[in-house]
Amino acid sequence: MRVRAGFLVITVLFLSGCAFGDRVATLKYPPAADKGGANAAVKGKQAPMAAKAARQSVVVGRFTDSRANKKVIGFVQNGYGMKTADVKTETDVSEWVRKAIAHELRRRGYAVTLADTATPGTRALFVTGNVEKALTKAYFKYDAE
Repeated sequence: MRVRAGFLVITVLFLSGCAFGDRVATLKYPPAADKGGANAAVKGKQAPMAAKAARQSVVVGRFTDSRANKKVIGFVQNGYGMKTADVKTETDVSEWVRKAIAHELRRRGYAVTLADTATPGTRALFVTGNVEKALTKAYFKYDAE
């Protein structure tokens, strides 16, 4: 009986152990899995807009990160939906967002530059912002906002 109970405890710990322990995610944009996927469909829909956009210059400025813990971008959950660990990153989230926005604007035909400020007297649009939330939930796969 003790052997059976011990085996049960070890089995439960072994099977649930994958939900414990922090994960480290490297943020990249565009995602490697997105080649020819959803972005290909968006690209086709945006084609008429691209000619008009090519005449417009956009300066993408720095983004700030107002999140309390800038290293944590989410959590790992177990089979019961309970948080068991953190998902962390060494990537600067605000810079990742900045480069993602610049990438998407370029794909749509805008002339994009990265700069801290807009040059006075130019007709370029200036885009900047604030990261208030970065969230990923990890179980067997990652869901993110």
